[in-house]
Amino acid sequence: MAIEGNVAKILNTRELIINRGSQDGVELNMEFVVLDPALTIIDPHTEECLGQLEREKIRVRVFETHPRFSVARTYETYQELNPDSILPSIASSFTPYVTKVKRINTSRSTVDREGVANVGIGDKVTQLPSTKPTTISEENS
Repeated sequence: MAIEGNVAKILNTRELIINRGSQDGVELNMEFVVLDPALTIIDPHTEECLGQLEREKIRVRVFETHPRFSVARTYETYQELNPDSILPSIASSFTPYVTKVKRINTSRSTVDREGVANVGIGDKVTQLPSTKPTTISEENS
């Protein structure tokens, strides 16, 4: 069963604290997804609830565990236009794109920008499937 919790604190643009730790089964290198609040989907004709939709904000990987909380860091990357590639011929050796790591918005503005997720304290986090580290006995089975 996936471990679920919440964002307890945002440390900087790459790191946050999850309110689940080693006593909850969290281990190093586990991956979690931070989710937007669930949207309830209502059928416009019957007004019946069709279910809920949860959207991913950003993914993080645990690099430090404590009994009651864990520290996780963003790791996903995206491509952005390399400003150096716009220069005339002398920059022809530069690639048109650079790879950057996604970040957490710490400025309190809600402007959507590529590679920046609006994460808040209390946001739901859930463990990604099959991110629990395998043990030697599991690998040999």
